[in-house]
Amino acid sequence: MVERPRKLVRQIKRKFGTPDADAGFLDLHRQLTDGENVAPDHPAIAGLAGLSDFIDEVAETYEHYDDTVKLHIRNANISSEELNQANGALAQLNNSLSTIMESLGEGLLFFGADGICSDVYSRASKDIFGRSPADIAIWELLQL
Repeated sequence: MVERPRKLVRQIKRKFGTPDADAGFLDLHRQLTDGENVAPDHPAIAGLAGLSDFIDEVAETYEHYDDTVKLHIRNANISSEELNQANGALAQLNNSLSTIMESLGEGLLFFGADGICSDVYSRASKDIFGRSPADIAIWELLQL
């Protein structure tokens, strides 16, 4: 038997008084199918009266979960659109920066506190040093 979700077990227990109410329904079904006399106080008979309400409660739970999933999907789509817009703006800024650096005609490069050059540099820097300055110590690049 498949393990039932806790929410469903709680709903069954709340509506029918026990989490395994289906056993009573199966017993009632067996008795009716076999042509046995069913006791008027059989627990499943009282449960049948609440079956329609139980199905409505389960349907409401499904609707709630569907609404929650739709809301999460909507939020994810909005976040994705915002991220795509931000990435587009960043790409545009990168292109602008590259254009500015290449139009300078000057050697421009950046290096950190450790003296290692970053991979952001102008084309003129590569021409001046005869190689890419990326990941090279500035003193090595300047031959100090």
